[in-house]
Order: sequence, then structure tokens, then C-alpha cells
Amino acid sequence: MYLAKQVNQRHVQWLFLAMMAFYLSYLALSIILESRERKSLFSGGLFSNGASGSQVEQLAARDPVALHLKEFHRVEVRDGQPIWEVKAKDAKYYSVEGFLHVSDAKVIVYRPGGQTFEFHCKAGKLYVESNVLRRAEMEGEVALKLDTSLSIRTAMATYDVDTSIVTAPGLVNIDGATFMISGIGLNANMLTRVVALSKDVSSSFQHLESASSGQLKKSLGVLDKK
Repeated sequence: MYLAKQVNQRHVQWLFLAMMAFYLSYLALSIILESRERKSLFSGGLFSNGASGSQVEQLAARDPVALHLKEFHRVEVRDGQPIWEVKAKDAKYYSVEGFLHVSDAKVIVYRPGGQTFEFHCKAGKLYVESNVLRRAEMEGEVALKLDTSLSIRTAMATYDVDTSIVTAPGLVNIDGATFMISGIGLNANMLTRVVALSKDVSSSFQHLESASSGQLKKSLGVLDKK
């Protein structure tokens, strides 16, 4: 009876070791496949200059969500200069709709002359055509940072590259080093850096009592649409 019990314990141990070996093999295979998908994304034409894009199209034919990447980071460069950059916790490429869905993302747009501005959001859709960012739709704690001292916060915003306009339909908060401005509805021109709020505009300023609220809003490029 003791011998039978010992044999049974050995059987359980061998079964456990076999299951662990199977699990480790499955894990290694998953890592290899994910690595190959990551490589195909950058060599398939969506985010590389001059490639055909056939690999991405073949993947898309099999699965509408062909690519899912963790810790995603991409910089688009033209003539040796960065054009736009995105960092995200994860990214999914939807080939049929033609957009990249990103989570916990930061998008940096590089302007001529060395100026930059960046978006932070919980989720977003990046529409890219021929390696060019066309539109970004963002939601969830959206923050637009124009420089180190000025930021715009809202729940949902859209950036159109062709017009360089950022719009937001809801409540908008503009934070500066010594002021706060809030209102409903945003229209911000990234070229001229003029920010227009549609209605219900209110403001508060610190240590700037010598200037009126209207004068300060005008100097900051903030317009109240009536």
C-alpha cells in the first residue's frame, strides 16, 4: 500500500511537470508571434517610408484588428526632421477603418521652427494616410500642452492636421502659471495659438490685479465667442 501511494505521488509530480512544460512552451510561442507582428507593422508600410504595405493588407484580410502592440512608440521622420510622435500603453490597428486606436497615449506634433505641442489622453483614434497623421480624436482626461506653463484640459477633443485646429464640445479649462480660464466649447488654432471659447467663460488671475480680465484674455489669445 505504501508503494502504491509513492507511485501515485510520482505520477502527480510528473503530471505537474508536464503541465508546466506545456505552459512555458505556449508562453514562449506567444512572445515569438507578438514579436513577429510588431516587426511586420514597421516593415509593412503603415509606419515606414517607401514600403509597399502588402504585409499589413494580408494581415487585415484575416483579421479586422490585425495588429495589437504593447508599449507602442512611433516617430515619423521627414527629411531628417520629426513630424509627429506617439507613445501609448497599447495600440490596435484597424485596417478597414484606417485608424490606430491607442490607450494611455501621448501624441507630440512637431511644427516648423522647433515649436511643439502635445496631447495626453486615456484613449484616442489616430487617422494616418501614407505615413501622415491626418486627424486625432481623443477622449478621457484630454490635456493639450502648448508649452511648459500653459495647458488646456477637457474630456474630449479633435485635432485636424489640415487646418491645425483643435476643437472640443464640452467644458474646457485653460491653466497658466498665474491664471485659470474655463468655458464651454473650444476652437484653438495651433498655428496662430489663438484660443476661442464659445460660451460661459470665466477666469481668475493671481498677482495680476493691475490688468483687467479682458485685457489679459486678449493678450493670451483667448477669445470669448458671443
